[in-house]
Amino acid sequence: MILYVPLPEVSSEVRLDLHEIVAAWDEQSVTHVRPVYTQARSKGYFCSETKEGSFALEHLAHPWRSHSLENHGIYVRVHSLDPVLLSEEHPPYLIVKTV
Repeated sequence: MILYVPLPEVSSEVRLDLHEIVAAWDEQSVTHVRPVYTQARSKGYFCSETKEGSFALEHLAHPWRSHSLENHGIYVRVHSLDPVLLSEEHPPYLIVKTV
């Protein structure tokens, strides 16, 4: 599983952190109240050619499948000197390969 995060053009360095959300949260109030999440689980990688960040999420495949009621999602935090807004037209997307 790989999560891709399309990013807009920015002039400064971009760092992405992935956090696992550990409790239920309300989508309607997320702009005011952030979900409870873990410390950064992994760092993302930024590709300057595609302008996308990415995270390998293989470590979450088994827990998500085995304990689906405990899967509250993930939170990607973008760090940059420039303001970075993710686009609704190009949202993050997950690619899952099955065998």
